[in-house]
Amino acid sequence: MYERDEMPTQPYPALAAQSRTLEASPVPASCLSTSLPIGADEAYRLMGQSERIPEWMAVVRSARTLTRYLDGRPERVAFIANLQRASMGYTLRYSYDDSNRQITWCTPPAASTRIRGQAIFAAMGPQACMLHYEIELQKSEHLPAWNDSTYNDHPASSVLSDFREFVQRHG
Repeated sequence: MYERDEMPTQPYPALAAQSRTLEASPVPASCLSTSLPIGADEAYRLMGQSERIPEWMAVVRSARTLTRYLDGRPERVAFIANLQRASMGYTLRYSYDDSNRQITWCTPPAASTRIRGQAIFAAMGPQACMLHYEIELQKSEHLPAWNDSTYNDHPASSVLSDFREFVQRHG
């Protein structure tokens, strides 16, 4: 699949001139906001550590960074997700907008499972922030359901609950 020693780096993209909002899609987005008991910068940093996603997201079994930006942050990450009686692999490409504390991610356009989303962290004071989270999922109807019933019904709710618990344990 990929070589363990192969960790190419890519230049960090200039995001100021680009809008990183989700484009219209036939798949309805799952959107939700919640407050977190840590500062926006720290929450943004924690969410940006995609290698740690298996520690807190119930449907993700593993994450492996394939490429990094020059600043060390993950650019492309391969995931293995837990489905009922099965596993599924997919790769996400991440982008970061530090000035807006926004992280966006998406699968390649030709992927059979299409995922894209964004997380935006708004400061509410030094020890609190608001997380605005949006995700669009489209997987083959021939695959089993996700291994987390909440994720099947409302993925944003599941992710925010999992991330909030993670923040409370490690924040």
